[in-house]
Amino acid sequence: MGSPLSKEISAAKKQDRLDLSQRNLKELPGREIAIKCAKHLGHLNVSQNVLTFVPPELTALVNLKTLNVSKNTITAFPASLPASLVEINFSSNRLFSTPIPSTISELTNLIKLDLSGNQLDEIPEIIAKLQQLKEINIGSNALTTLPFGIYTLSRLQVLQAKGNRIRFIGANIANMLSLKELNLTDNLIATLPETISNLPNLTVFLIGENRLRQLPDSIGNMAKLELLDIQDNRDLADLPGSIARLRGLKGINIRNIRLEALPSGLKYWSNLVELIMKENRQIEELPQFIGSLVRLKRLDANSCSLKQLPDGIGSLADLVYLDLRRNQLGSYAIPNAISQLSKLQRLFLSKNCIEFIPDELCLLGALLEFDISDNMLVTLPDNIGQLAALQRLYLNNNNIEYMPDSLGCLVNLEVLEMRSNRMTALPQQLSQCVRLQRLDVSHNLLADLPEGLFNCGDLTTLDITDNPFDNPPQAVIALGMGAVLKHLEKQYRDKQKKRKGSKGTLNGKSRDYLSHQ
Repeated sequence: MGSPLSKEISAAKKQDRLDLSQRNLKELPGREIAIKCAKHLGHLNVSQNVLTFVPPELTALVNLKTLNVSKNTITAFPASLPASLVEINFSSNRLFSTPIPSTISELTNLIKLDLSGNQLDEIPEIIAKLQQLKEINIGSNALTTLPFGIYTLSRLQVLQAKGNRIRFIGANIANMLSLKELNLTDNLIATLPETISNLPNLTVFLIGENRLRQLPDSIGNMAKLELLDIQDNRDLADLPGSIARLRGLKGINIRNIRLEALPSGLKYWSNLVELIMKENRQIEELPQFIGSLVRLKRLDANSCSLKQLPDGIGSLADLVYLDLRRNQLGSYAIPNAISQLSKLQRLFLSKNCIEFIPDELCLLGALLEFDISDNMLVTLPDNIGQLAALQRLYLNNNNIEYMPDSLGCLVNLEVLEMRSNRMTALPQQLSQCVRLQRLDVSHNLLADLPEGLFNCGDLTTLDITDNPFDNPPQAVIALGMGAVLKHLEKQYRDKQKKRKGSKGTLNGKSRDYLSHQ
């Protein structure tokens, strides 16, 4: 009859591919695969097993195009593999035990090679023979330099080398004229050669989490650059004026460097979609020319030292995400112009010094998520109900004593957190928020809950701990959310009976809320 594994191998003759991943295989039946699939097998996946070697019999698979042996415990790159291979994934193994053999140079059809996650401290220079390579991943190893052979790969489009110990990038990187994506994140690089700007097709350059003190002046020559990540280079205090020429830039990450102000060249980045500038605690203001970034959709200025927002922020007509957490903004630091952000969906203002919510924020009709926790609020404005699209509202850790009836106008609200305030009552209109799924009013001064709360049929989380409740009684609260909602429903019905003088029902239905517990 044969084992299930043998049947799968036999079936692969007709299917062109064999997937033996996640089988807990300790050894690959190389001879059987070679005999049954020698002429037809094109794709072999044996990833996520416990293999320690690749059987030499696989060389007989003369039409094999892709080989995936990732996430095993293989200790040596095989001395011989089918020359037909165009893609090899050897990531997350233990190749550090044995040097990669020079015979890797025989794989001249190879287009994609992944050697990441192997603790390799060197790659043989003979890799230069793989002139068809378009993508190589040597990330998460122990390399201290890029192998010279890589610089000669003229067709290479993607070079992933993050998570190594690389200190030096050679000037001959300029020879890699086809390179489109260069990832050198999380290394030990202190300087970049001026010639790095001679990469005419580079669109993605990731050099964050290194030791850069400056960027080369020539960086402005990267005419096709769309994404630049220089985050977490903590000695980088200035950017060259030439960056003004990066007119095609769509995203930049300057998180946690030593900038004291955004560079003036920024105003020319009219194609910028994402600006991440968080954790630059020296920056105290956004420049007025921030409004020049007319295509900006995401602005993250979390954990800076902003004290004022410029009127120019109102010109960011496409902005959908604005993170201003952990700054020094007061209520009067928010300009009237912010009301012009008609597409804004997510606004984060927690951990500032805001005493009241400016009316202008209540005009943001597209807002879906609003977090103004950890401020100094005492109340909410009556026009909070104008935020009709709002789905998530976070008001935790303020001094709020009063909630307006207009809260009930937030009919799309799914999450409402008002933890750790000074509220003594909730508006009855809260029961109109029928889509509410999570309500947290813990650590307040509440004596009762709105009776109509049981109408919120989607409610799955109700946190009312640490309140001096009279209604519901503590004995009911101890039974969980289902019991609380059932108690409120009964109370509501009893009052309806008294009002109408007859037996009342709610829509002729009674729901079992024990399922909410």
